[in-house]
Amino acid sequence: MPVWHRLRELGIIRLWFPSGYAQDIKAMAQQELRRLLHGLRTEQDLLGLLTAAQGGLSGPDLAALTGAPLWEIEDVLHGVSGRTFTRRASTWQPEHGPEV
Repeated sequence: MPVWHRLRELGIIRLWFPSGYAQDIKAMAQQELRRLLHGLRTEQDLLGLLTAAQGGLSGPDLAALTGAPLWEIEDVLHGVSGRTFTRRASTWQPEHGPEV
């Protein structure tokens, strides 16, 4: 920023303090991650696959990749562990061909 910019004025600086709510959410997220890392093999596999793929895998994709039956994948994703994973609408459009 240029020297004359308003954001360089000392009066605009505000101190932010940690939010107790945010700290609680962080602690719960870390606890859930540890639980998944030491959980059932399917939970560990799903965590690894979805992290590596950065999302974008369907239930059938995950079943094929893990070797677990689809019902087991859905049980994990719809159960307590499911709150760790985010669902989103598919953007895949096979009729448009592969992306280049």
